[in-house]
Amino acid sequence: MTVEEGTTLGECAVALENGRELRHWTEHQVDIGRPSLVRCATYTATPLGLRWLGRLSTHANLEVRVLCDAKKASGDLSRNISEAFPNSDVTIRVAPVRPAPSVGDTVLFHPKMIILDDTVAVVGSANLTGRALGIGRGPFNVEMSIGLSGNNSRATISHLVDCFDSWWERSLPLSCDNRQYEEEASTMAQAEYVVFRGRLNWGIAQVQTEGSGLFGKEQWLAISDISPGDPERQAARVQVPNSFVESMQPEAWKPPAVQVADAASAIRHTKEHFWRLAAYWLQAENRQGQLDTLPVLQL
Repeated sequence: MTVEEGTTLGECAVALENGRELRHWTEHQVDIGRPSLVRCATYTATPLGLRWLGRLSTHANLEVRVLCDAKKASGDLSRNISEAFPNSDVTIRVAPVRPAPSVGDTVLFHPKMIILDDTVAVVGSANLTGRALGIGRGPFNVEMSIGLSGNNSRATISHLVDCFDSWWERSLPLSCDNRQYEEEASTMAQAEYVVFRGRLNWGIAQVQTEGSGLFGKEQWLAISDISPGDPERQAARVQVPNSFVESMQPEAWKPPAVQVADAASAIRHTKEHFWRLAAYWLQAENRQGQLDTLPVLQL
């Protein structure tokens, strides 16, 4: 059995048990199929991985589309692309940042696949890096991929193409200056108000950002309904990240209109949250001495 063949799993699939097998099988499919377009989704990309893809595109005169995670988009990546694809038709874009359930975190763009036209695909664990693809000096990562080809795989490959093209349409162009992605990640990961699945009685909390000193900006959580009777004696304003606060399952609070649109049956629950938010605003203003003539709402 040759490296190009991999371990056959049937008429349409082969198991590629490391990065070297992935490369050789893909190169073999390019030679026999002569595709015109390669789509590549990866969490991250390094010069060694990009050079391999660049040589492949030059050899077969391929158009290349690479999609990676926004946090891995930087000026270095832009320069590496220019060096790896000096004469090739290549476009690299980044997946938009998405907020995670936890405060101050984001969800990664994590798929790894290579698609040749709509006839061949490789899906697995390997990023577009030297360690993943077995290029350069080891040790290399332990990777596993599945190669798909043939008529019996057409429907599956077509679905993978649709997934990639959908991500591509929502993606952003690569910039030589990665600050815009860092700012977007910070903004989108930062919910203005959060609620807690594990402590509904805490009401709504506001995420606050302060300072810009040597150690960067500080993040605080101002919790609206903490009372002296709270069983954990939790402070009403706490610096985050905080392991105990995270254990209470914070999630972004949705405005009332969004909650009603999501589920009409949640109107009563939505009203309660709106009252809590109104109370929080009044309490916050009252603490600053700006609404001394108004009573603090008790919830």
